[in-house]
Amino acid sequence: MNNSQPTATVSLTPLDEADLESPLSYSALSWCFLAYGVAIVLAIPFFSQAAFTVAAFCHLVFGGAITLGMHRYFSHDTFQAPRWLRFYLALTYTLSFDRCGQGLISWAAAHKFHHAHSDRELDPHSPEFGYWHSFCGHHLFRRKDLYDFDKYSRYCPELVSDPMLVWFDRQRNIWGLQIVFASLMFGAGGLWGAAALGFDWWMATSFLVWGIFVRYAFTQTLHSILDTLGHGTAPMHKLPDTYGTNTRSKNCLLMWPFHLGNEMWHNVHHAFPNHANNGGRWYRWDVDSLAMKTLETVGIIKGCKWLTESDLERRRKRTAEKRESLPAR
Repeated sequence: MNNSQPTATVSLTPLDEADLESPLSYSALSWCFLAYGVAIVLAIPFFSQAAFTVAAFCHLVFGGAITLGMHRYFSHDTFQAPRWLRFYLALTYTLSFDRCGQGLISWAAAHKFHHAHSDRELDPHSPEFGYWHSFCGHHLFRRKDLYDFDKYSRYCPELVSDPMLVWFDRQRNIWGLQIVFASLMFGAGGLWGAAALGFDWWMATSFLVWGIFVRYAFTQTLHSILDTLGHGTAPMHKLPDTYGTNTRSKNCLLMWPFHLGNEMWHNVHHAFPNHANNGGRWYRWDVDSLAMKTLETVGIIKGCKWLTESDLERRRKRTAEKRESLPAR
């Protein structure tokens, strides 16, 4: 059964000025202090090889849930997926607790604004308005129309029509799942280290510290840096807009080892936002694109649009011709 639905065409303009107000979220601020505080203070005292391995595995799974699931699938409808995969991507994204627990429909709504108004006033997280804003300010100071379900639901009718996704988007369920997952992580650590004396409280704490807090701080920091570098903060701001996106989006390979290539070719992505890959050359492939190619080959997903070198060359030439036709300054 295929559960992907076509992306709806909706107005991406707030109804009034009040929608643009961005009050501080005390729950998001509290979570940031807790997560980063625990990671900084307790990571070394409670380090264990097993907990480190669990944290690394969770980073790969939840990082992929953000880039492949939340970005490529839910926001850009890059492929069509069966119901079970849709559920898996929604669950793992929610457990990632990305952007201090932003719901998946809210995330998709914000990302639609990001593409429709890139680096202009209505872009929710452009470094045009400051590094701090792009890095984490938009997580903490939350624009009303992007965090009030009654408002942002109108931006994503294709997602709101699925009751499962609405359930995952609810704040009480996001926090509830995180608490359940943290409890399971704590219990798994205690059982992993259990010896003749029974439950190992030190190992349980090690799994909790590394599997939840260190993992979150690491994953969130990497994605926040990528969001900022990908839109031209120094030293990337002087790189060209090769494909004529009229945005500050830049191709940036600085974070490749940490993101396994995902989201590196950001100027290409803004030129071809619904395509599954970044071009035909081997060095433009990333883990998410390879995953989509594999899943499509074995018949699990379908509907991927694959970008070729000829597509890129045509776009590059058209951009260069337009620039040459502009009057000299």
